[in-house]
Amino acid sequence: NVKSEMIQNILSSVFPTSNRNIPKKIDTKATIVYTIEKDDVIIKGVIFRSRKNIPVTGTLYLPKDFATRNKMPAMIMIPAHHTSRNCNDIYCFAKNLTDQGCIAIAIDTLGSGERGIAARWNHKNHQRNLIGSQLNLAGEEITGWAITDIISTVDYLFERKDVDHDKIGVIGGVAGGGDIAALSGALDERITVTIPFNFSNNTPITGWYDITRSFPLSHYYGMTSWIISALVAPRKLIDAQEFAWTETRVKEYEHFKTIFGYYDAVYNLDF
Repeated sequence: NVKSEMIQNILSSVFPTSNRNIPKKIDTKATIVYTIEKDDVIIKGVIFRSRKNIPVTGTLYLPKDFATRNKMPAMIMIPAHHTSRNCNDIYCFAKNLTDQGCIAIAIDTLGSGERGIAARWNHKNHQRNLIGSQLNLAGEEITGWAITDIISTVDYLFERKDVDHDKIGVIGGVAGGGDIAALSGALDERITVTIPFNFSNNTPITGWYDITRSFPLSHYYGMTSWIISALVAPRKLIDAQEFAWTETRVKEYEHFKTIFGYYDAVYNLDF
């Protein structure tokens, strides 16, 4: 069907060397490297292996009384591409989630935070572009590696005994985080709610200045950010916008309602 064809187009674009297959799951070998208690939140540094068998650095946020709770919902937080995982806005969101009895985890994408390669450039796009160019020489796409990191984070959450496997979400911040959050939500059906910021335009993806936000063959396949977000249906989608809810955004949201309506699942769509 059309949805399966779209998924295959994404896979061929971001995983060019794996015959349209997402890398297979491996043991994440997760290790907690520090624990801090602050503002009634338990904060833990975690390092785990991605499906590409490289380390992913993350910050885990737990309610203070997590040890006495049953299985909890979990939210994966992907920061904007100009910030690291430990920025203030991520912490504030994590605090709100833990106050509601949820687990939250933020990860550094390649080229950001503790996964950077040059201190001089801090968390800016230069590092990501450099890593992406090196991966291109090997026939790989950094966007696929970023998606793999998020899918591997789901693997880690599935290994935890305190996570409700039916309530795992991903939210992607502005300036790039929403792009890979939407792609991951479209490809991994274990993600039950997807919240991508600024990722519902119905024009072909052009690549921007950040290589992780490029989408090879997007014009060839006629792939747009709106289509990718729509592939989340019938699972939950929250259409998040950073600036204004313009007339164009309203029309695109109405189109989302049409897609979710095909599944009788409009109740799974919000903004």
